Amino acid sequence: MPHSWFSGCCVSVLVLASSLGSMPDAVASVAVSPTGTAVTPPHAAAAKARICYEQADQDADNGIVSMNWEPMFDMYDAQAVDDFVLSRPCHRPVISVEGSYLQAVSPADSFNVTIYRDKKHHPGKVLRDLHSLEYTDDCGDFGCADISLGRKLKPGHWWVSVQANMNYVESSGYWNWWTKESVRHTAARWQNPADGYGTGCTTYTDLITCVGDDLGMGGDLSFSISSS
Repeated sequence: MPHSWFSGCCVSVLVLASSLGSMPDAVASVAVSPTGTAVTPPHAAAAKARICYEQADQDADNGIVSMNWEPMFDMYDAQAVDDFVLSRPCHRPVISVEGSYLQAVSPADSFNVTIYRDKKHHPGKVLRDLHSLEYTDDCGDFGCADISLGRKLKPGHWWVSVQANMNYVESSGYWNWWTKESVRHTAARWQNPADGYGTGCTTYTDLITCVGDDLGMGGDLSFSISSS
């Protein structure tokens, strides 16, 4: 079963009560590391006209957090990103990501999606920066998300980051993006700009380098892109 790097890593972050004001005691101490046990539901994919790109097989046993937390927990904001190659245009693209909610009692409010040009096998210039996108979850609130990306994507080598917008105080949880065992094209990257998890990965860095190779973490992320 995919799980998040949070419970697998021995990192516990104490949030000082003074910074929380009158927030409930339950959030005075947030134990987070970027991986936790998740239920693995079947993903009932919506009917799609054409698969433009796919790497949603060989799920590993771990996922990595990719989430925009509320302001008081900005130090934990993190993004995962992976590359993909299109050989022909993808019209009305929809990205489908496989993920899980860890501890959460309510789903993500929305998702942010950033598409980058490839620069020497690394995320380069931002092509498209989309915020607060609506989504559908064909898994039944388990953490899968189908997100429309708007106008067509041209052929080429690209990178995509998908980040959940969630309020930890309201949901008592977070979202992680499943990883996959085999690497297609270039290995996934991950960043936590404020270094709240203490990994040192404040810019996009090879995912395994950030979390280590002893947690069963896969080197790539699970997703597909289709033409709606």
